[in-house]
Amino acid sequence: MDDLLLNNLLRFFEVLRTAGVRGSLSEAIDAIEALTCVDVMDRAAVKAALSACVAKSETERKIFSECFERFFINPVEKSNYVTRKSKAREQRKLEILEKASELQYQGQELDLSDELKEIYSEITVSERQSILDFLERSSMGKNMKSHFKPITENVVKGKLNNLKNKCQKPHNHHQCSIFYSPVSEAGIIAEDAEEAIREENSLIYKNLSTIEDKDMPAVIQLIRAMAERLRKSTRRRLRTTGRAGLDFKRTISSSIASGGTLFRLKYKRKHGPKQRILTLCDVSASMYRFSGFVLKFISCLHAEVSSADNYVFSTGIEKLNIRSFTTSTDIEQEITKSKVWKKGTDIGQAIRHILTDRFAIVNSSTVVIIVSDAKTLNVAKATEELKQLAAKVKQIYWLNPIHESDWGEIAGLDGFKQYCVMLDCSNLDKLSRACERL
Repeated sequence: MDDLLLNNLLRFFEVLRTAGVRGSLSEAIDAIEALTCVDVMDRAAVKAALSACVAKSETERKIFSECFERFFINPVEKSNYVTRKSKAREQRKLEILEKASELQYQGQELDLSDELKEIYSEITVSERQSILDFLERSSMGKNMKSHFKPITENVVKGKLNNLKNKCQKPHNHHQCSIFYSPVSEAGIIAEDAEEAIREENSLIYKNLSTIEDKDMPAVIQLIRAMAERLRKSTRRRLRTTGRAGLDFKRTISSSIASGGTLFRLKYKRKHGPKQRILTLCDVSASMYRFSGFVLKFISCLHAEVSSADNYVFSTGIEKLNIRSFTTSTDIEQEITKSKVWKKGTDIGQAIRHILTDRFAIVNSSTVVIIVSDAKTLNVAKATEELKQLAAKVKQIYWLNPIHESDWGEIAGLDGFKQYCVMLDCSNLDKLSRACERL
């Protein structure tokens, strides 16, 4: 294999790693070896050979295909493409900074992050004007001194953060911001490939807090498909568990056809103790729809556990039977009938109920799943109750619909993380990965 082709392959593997296809060194060597078995002038054959060696899942195959089509093109065309993209990004940065420069308090620019400046440049004209009007009133107000600037900045930051959460594009993920976009060839190609996949599967990567009623049928179909893949994956893992020993009865039965010669040995399967799952779902006004999505995923795990108890809570708590429900819409409708729906959130009170309720089985085989954004009344009490629960159960997983980059704004969350595994579940893809981890 000549040096030019090898160099191109190494650069292509860098693109794949940047895009999230984490191939090992041995897989890269296998891929290079595979090309010696195909006609390297046959684009389709090269693509199939490389994909078979490095792409291990449906998601990775999609990423691989997008990266391959963007990387293996005419060198001059690719160079122009990368240069054009880099210049466009630099120009976009200048436009954002210029527009954000109009945000001033008494002639001084506000101290905003690049991310919030980008949000400001993309909101509607009326939303920008509303912020400018507020700044003008604050600057010219009676007795408004220069030392009030930090207060004004905090108000503007709060407004922009609220608008950020409503955006279709997940700006709270640094990789999606123009200021964090890579400028290398590998970075540009990988980012464009990921963007193409996000657009193709927009609902999978869409922030769950922005899911609208019109999207619900499609979301339910996605949940069903992802849950089924999760079940199949779980069954495959169970089939490959260690053997407990030779099963003489089945071995003799299977060997009758060969005259009693033991050609086919049969083994007993090692069955570990089934897990007990207890789910606590926050159904306050901002959380009930997300909790419905999670409960649908959790319901697919029931076949692999000895028991699964599900509770919904706000300032009170109720037990919910989800076995009879077939879709997340059914679960959501049942949640809306609950007496605890759309009230405040008191996580500590919910955990205290679980710890004292004689019908709630909490022991060393129990895995607890808490579904909440961690915004609660009486943070100190919630932390103490969580600590007591963690001492009694096998593990606590906390599924949080807020993106991890925004966790620092939630009071008490760092204390919660000491006693549980906090997981970012801000979109369906992350929620599916979290449920697979369970």
